[in-house]
Amino acid sequence: MEAMKIKFGVIGLNHSHVFAMVDGLLKTGQAECVAYFAPEKELQAQMQKASPQIPLARNAAEILENPDIQLVCSASINNDRGPLAVQAMRHGKDFFVDKPAVTTLSDLDEIERVQRETGRLWFVWYGERLMDPASQKGIELLESGVIGRLVNFIGLGPHKLRRPTRPAWMFVPEQYGGIINDVGIHQIEMFTHLGGGKPTVTSSRLGNFGTPDIPSFHDFGDATLTAPNGATAYVRVDWFTPESMPTFGDIRNILVGTKGMMELRKTVDLAVDNNRFTGHQLLLVTNEKAPHRISCEGIKVTLYDDIIRDVRERQNRCVPHAASFAACRATLEAQSRAIRLTQ
Repeated sequence: MEAMKIKFGVIGLNHSHVFAMVDGLLKTGQAECVAYFAPEKELQAQMQKASPQIPLARNAAEILENPDIQLVCSASINNDRGPLAVQAMRHGKDFFVDKPAVTTLSDLDEIERVQRETGRLWFVWYGERLMDPASQKGIELLESGVIGRLVNFIGLGPHKLRRPTRPAWMFVPEQYGGIINDVGIHQIEMFTHLGGGKPTVTSSRLGNFGTPDIPSFHDFGDATLTAPNGATAYVRVDWFTPESMPTFGDIRNILVGTKGMMELRKTVDLAVDNNRFTGHQLLLVTNEKAPHRISCEGIKVTLYDDIIRDVRERQNRCVPHAASFAACRATLEAQSRAIRLTQ
């Protein structure tokens, strides 16, 4: 007998990732979007165009209080995501949220407490690991021992700013939450996964080099960290990717091990072609094998199917809470403790 579809609702369309999240759930064939709510007319129009079959709710409460809805999906304004997660879980819903899932340590404490009390599931969309074939292959190779024990991780997350297209809230620190928290979470979450638990932040810095008219905004951030397994990391994020780049940013991870090293070229490989997407590549060299390239194009990512399975089976496998809380906490610590390089 075919299983009934999971019913979900959407609250908050403030980042375009939400459209990929909704589309991914729908494409599993195992989920139905019952309703969405966003107060902004322009965002309502975008949803109507992307998924005209999904009805607009009168308000968020209509979704939260609908007993048929099992999962709430959200990419609301960054600082609204933590309180919304708490609301959803208290209404008996699992919660699937875009990164950054939370902007303050106090909100994270509340999410952890309510998640434990309610037993609801809290999924975060860590796209640069969970939705990236090169990351999946790199993790597989590391876990198989191909490059030996992990010694150092470098996570680079440059992005295009495209300032005219950005919403006003992105330049309000209390709403945005900062560049390390927003963009660096991808890299720190990856290192948390590889390093065996919550990393210790040893240093972090923030700079404003290209937006002097908004002194409170930072367009550069970096951090160094140490993992429980002894590995170290350097993470760098910025808003300086040139507009001529054929993708939003040259996202790379470099993993150095005791027996070899690998580089994950997630979005573009400028050594191959400068004019199109050439990501999903892995470069590998070990003591036994000379440098070679592995295309990861055919590797399937299974996040959306895994979320459906976890909701149905009441398991916490695809985005484990402990690791997710650890990654968010380390990232928030790096953001809040950062030395300001410029004012």
